[in-house]
Amino acid sequence: MVVLVFAAAALSVAAEPANLLSNGNFEAKDGGSDLNAADWMESGAASRETWSGRKEGEFGMAMRCWEGGGTGEAYQEVKAKAGTEYTFKIWACRDNGTLDGEFYIKLAWYSGEKLLNEDTQKVGLTDAWTEYQIIAKAPEKADKVRAVFGSTNVTMTGKFTGAELTGK
Repeated sequence: MVVLVFAAAALSVAAEPANLLSNGNFEAKDGGSDLNAADWMESGAASRETWSGRKEGEFGMAMRCWEGGGTGEAYQEVKAKAGTEYTFKIWACRDNGTLDGEFYIKLAWYSGEKLLNEDTQKVGLTDAWTEYQIIAKAPEKADKVRAVFGSTNVTMTGKFTGAELTGK
């Protein structure tokens, strides 16, 4: 008697982590205003614009140098798990010319409504589209994170799109 045994090898393909942010390209508007992106909070110089995407006619989020003294932020808040490492990526560029002020990306950690910590990275935007990222671990007691990008007193308009937040 002959017994044949066949073993099937399980193939494991690592899937890309899901983007925790919605409307990362800012294509969907919020309510009646074309200047606000659905699921995002904007302040100061931040504005959803057709001319601030990576391709002509695509929306993006602009940090406009002529509004709010060139200072503004946009963020989206999602649930977080303490101890988890998060990566926030976003594509950005700025108008050509001499820049005063700065652009930044950050992860702001919350427990309920209490701010626990912020991990901030200045980003030296150029006139070429570049992907920027910040990686940080959620602190103890964190249950929410805000993926934030913004500007402080900039003299050149920054353009942002392709926002992505993943956790692992």
